[in-house]
Amino acid sequence: MKLPTINLHQPTTLAEALNLSNTLGPGSRFLAGGTDLLARLKRGAAKAAELISLVHIPELRQIRGLTIGGGVNLYSLLEVTDLHRQFRALSQAAAVVAGPQVRNQGTLAGNLCQDTRCLFFDCSDGLARARPLCLKRGGEECLAVPGSKKCFAAYQGDTAAALLALGAEVKIEHLGGSRRLALADLFSGYGDRPLSLAPGEVLTQIILPQPQSEIRSGYRKYRLRGGIDFPLAGVALNLVPPCSETPQGEVRVGLTGLSSRPQLLNLGGKASPDELAEAVHRAARPVDNVGGQARHRRYMACQMARDLLEELRNEAAD
Repeated sequence: MKLPTINLHQPTTLAEALNLSNTLGPGSRFLAGGTDLLARLKRGAAKAAELISLVHIPELRQIRGLTIGGGVNLYSLLEVTDLHRQFRALSQAAAVVAGPQVRNQGTLAGNLCQDTRCLFFDCSDGLARARPLCLKRGGEECLAVPGSKKCFAAYQGDTAAALLALGAEVKIEHLGGSRRLALADLFSGYGDRPLSLAPGEVLTQIILPQPQSEIRSGYRKYRLRGGIDFPLAGVALNLVPPCSETPQGEVRVGLTGLSSRPQLLNLGGKASPDELAEAVHRAARPVDNVGGQARHRRYMACQMARDLLEELRNEAAD
């Protein structure tokens, strides 16, 4: 798979990068670690005439307190002791993304902003054109759900589930301004255009909430192999202690691999493992488009959620 001819720009400031994007127009793409985008360009599953690298912008590669720069690579997250202690779900999710080489290259913002996946779309251009084109490649319908005019490609990012459960926010910057939003609002729910980012916008920061010592969190991932693979189902839990707004506490659940967007569920702090499993079963809507039977992926999500809740509660009791 050869990379097509592309012009590469390497700005050293965010302002320069945003100006370049505005000048180059919709044919340009931002490039962080490149572990997702470059592979898609080689397969013909993505198009770009101009790439704007973010690698040489120092402010994007910094961790300051509860603010993580979008350009921080996943391996670096694993070296932050406080992060593992206070936000263990994120540390566990980052630790199981792909393999060591990808974790060393891929960034947190890139992992969040990765494209959706589907067996009918995420393949070589030649294979895709050997059959009717799917909706995401310009066809008339979703081949995973025949007759549907909505794309059901699955979102399979690990860190999104953890950050949703933890209550993270993100900062989006564009030429002339910025906006801060809850992480859930970054995702559109449409497989063919999974992000709510406008042209020329870039995710620059991930903001974690103020940690509480009583919080317990974790992440579990179902995949075919012990390494490299994307999640066929991923579950993150965050046990939020009682407070004035939620006197009995809260169980926050992040799901990935089971829809065209990562999902967030909120349950009462007294929810039982069976109640949690039932809530996950109702929320999960996988289809047979990324490997593994959809019903089995749904079953595994329920089991992982149940087991993780029991584990975290036993840990809190100890």
